[in-house]
Amino acid sequence: MPVSPNVTPPLTLGPDQPVAGAPVELYRQTLPFVVQTAGVAETIEVDAASALAGQFLSHVFDALPLPGASLQEQGAKTVMVTLPAPRRVRRVKTSAGTSIGLHRVDVDKVVEQATVTLANNSAVTPAFADVHFALRRSDGGNLAPAQIEVLEVASFPAGPRLGVTLSGVTPAPEPVYFWQGSGEIGQGGEPADGRIADGAGLAGALARLLDRHLAALRDAGQPIPAQIEAALLVESNAPCRFQLETLSLVYRVVTASWLGLAGDAAQDKQVLRFSDQHLDSAALAVAVPAAASFESATLRVVVSRAAPLSTAGTANGAGDSFPPPAQTSGFYVDHRAVALAVTPPAALTANGVAVAVLPLSSDLALQLALHADAAGAPAGVELVAATAGDEPAGQARWVTAQLPALLPLSSQRVWLVLRAQTGACIWLAAGDAAPGDTALSRQNETGGLWLPQPPGILPGLAYRLLSPALTGPPDLSTPAAQPGLSASLAGIPLAASVEGDTHIFDLTPALAAYLQSGPAPDPAGLVYTPLTFQAFGLRQATVYPPRLALSL
Repeated sequence: MPVSPNVTPPLTLGPDQPVAGAPVELYRQTLPFVVQTAGVAETIEVDAASALAGQFLSHVFDALPLPGASLQEQGAKTVMVTLPAPRRVRRVKTSAGTSIGLHRVDVDKVVEQATVTLANNSAVTPAFADVHFALRRSDGGNLAPAQIEVLEVASFPAGPRLGVTLSGVTPAPEPVYFWQGSGEIGQGGEPADGRIADGAGLAGALARLLDRHLAALRDAGQPIPAQIEAALLVESNAPCRFQLETLSLVYRVVTASWLGLAGDAAQDKQVLRFSDQHLDSAALAVAVPAAASFESATLRVVVSRAAPLSTAGTANGAGDSFPPPAQTSGFYVDHRAVALAVTPPAALTANGVAVAVLPLSSDLALQLALHADAAGAPAGVELVAATAGDEPAGQARWVTAQLPALLPLSSQRVWLVLRAQTGACIWLAAGDAAPGDTALSRQNETGGLWLPQPPGILPGLAYRLLSPALTGPPDLSTPAAQPGLSASLAGIPLAASVEGDTHIFDLTPALAAYLQSGPAPDPAGLVYTPLTFQAFGLRQATVYPPRLALSL
């Protein structure tokens, strides 16, 4: 966004504009601008694409009216000149109308030979600069101070520098400087050493200044103002001019809070809970400034696939709940796989498997797989497999593994195979009578042959085949492509990048379209955008505050 138009004519850091109280001679001009925050900025990112271009120039002025400048008569023919600082003499105008000689002064003695002679009211061609010198008529006539009408001198930028500061802040923050010239510049006809093109330097300095100010406001518990007044500082240790050619600032307001909420609530994550047995949905709203233009808007969501410790879940899509395991006896499971013959009572589509176990070690990691039946034993190729782990030792519980894809099953026998990749556990007994066709096998030590176990060894092992009760969209004709979590903003689907259980949703295009539709803001200027999440085979989703990068 442009901060200030080009300034013409150049800014003047005149000799009548010294900065009071400065430890050394200092001249300053300020160019004020405003940074909009909408009262929500946690940080303000200033882009290196910001632009600043200009040039420090010499300043020509009449020295006679200045405090500290004096003309003193020394005899009838000499006028002694004292300036506040050494300056280059450019022009002398007298009422005498004759050429004037500029004479050096050695202590109090005037050098007889003029260093420079110039016509009345004409610019000096040779350079002559001093703080104390004498004027004499070149024709030898009398000269009095009253006859000196104009004494024009030139001043050049000395130690010129640019910085930024904040206005209206108590206590005033220290300015941040980002460019400085070396010594006195421009004496050779405004060379390139007085030219500046440093938008990146301006961006970095302003970002540091704003970050410090916003942090101080947060530490003091003060609200963020809707705008912050700032200024570009143009400074020199000698009078000069500054020609500003371009000044534009590209910045964005960044927030990572729930807008519309105060205190700790603005930083809290929100938890959406779903049924992991069927396609489920949940909604929340994200507040954004109505007048904002978004460069980026993202929402981080972490999903949870495992059943909570206090919940056993729902089985087979028929709505029958199964309680936490109550048995403590069962079948020992380690690296040698255990297979249980399972015959679904009816055709179903499985999206998960649950087994009741008693972990015997904290490093327990289980692999659950479904195999077809091959002559009364698990077939060599698994139909689908899933893993589960991080189970607390010594606590009987159901372990749920979500299948990576929906698996259609008929009412034909399949084998549920359980193996401990690390650690060991007890596959707990169900506590009810085992079906007549139930078979149990264990692999031998080498993991090859299946060894049938005697019938009736247990009353039955606790397991559940989980099946979603699918209703309505989305179309699951290609179930392997169905994501675990999807989201839409005001009906517009959101793109997401997924890494493990973390989903990063891009709100930017949908948010822009929604704001363009003209929703009415609340009294604080916020618009609440509706988000809908659809989950399949998930228990909950933890939604973190959105990160918004916007301009106003």
